[in-house]
Formats: sequence, C-alpha cells, structure tokens
Amino acid sequence: MPVTYGTALENGREESYAEFEELVYRGDSYLLRVTALRPYKDPQSQDPDALRCHIDFLNVTQGVSGRYADVWIPGRDFNEPQGHLRRWSAIRKIRELVDNEVPVASPVFP
Repeated sequence: MPVTYGTALENGREESYAEFEELVYRGDSYLLRVTALRPYKDPQSQDPDALRCHIDFLNVTQGVSGRYADVWIPGRDFNEPQGHLRRWSAIRKIRELVDNEVPVASPVFP
C-alpha cells in the first residue's frame, strides 16, 4: 500500500505526516497517520532516534477512530527492509497502544 505524505496544522505549526494502511491487527484493518511533533527527537534520551508524534488511526473494519497524542515511536530498526524503517516502528508502537492505552478523539478521522 502506498504512503501519503503531507503537512497538517498541529499546535499552531505545520507538521509533516505520513499516512499508510499496512496494519491488520487482531482481524481488523487500520489506516494510520503519524504526525511528527517538534521537538522531533531528544538527543539526550536513551533512544536518540525515537520520534515524538501523534498517531491517528481509523479501524476500517469497525469504523472506529482515535488518536494517541504526543507519544514516542521507538527508533528505527535497521533489521527491517530498507524504505520502511519508520513505518515498522510505528506499527509496533500502535499495537502496543491499542492493547494498553485509551485513545482520545481523532481530529483527522472524526
């Protein structure tokens, strides 16, 4: 599935996002949008490649949407296929969030 790139207004700033539909989790298909937030990275952290972002999702199967606001996606896993490094980190993170966190309403997928 192709990735759509763009910008969106977040916290009064134009921020970059990537939108993709590569996740099927527990029988449900998801459309994901990962919007980067400044400051994007924390070079002093234990994972200096981690990315600060919002993750908006649309569970296409159930018609449910939500947002995990201001989360950190782990740094890229260089064992993943080239060209998909950040996406796979986001997919691993959203699985964890779906299982453990309650999302807020998504302004992207109302």
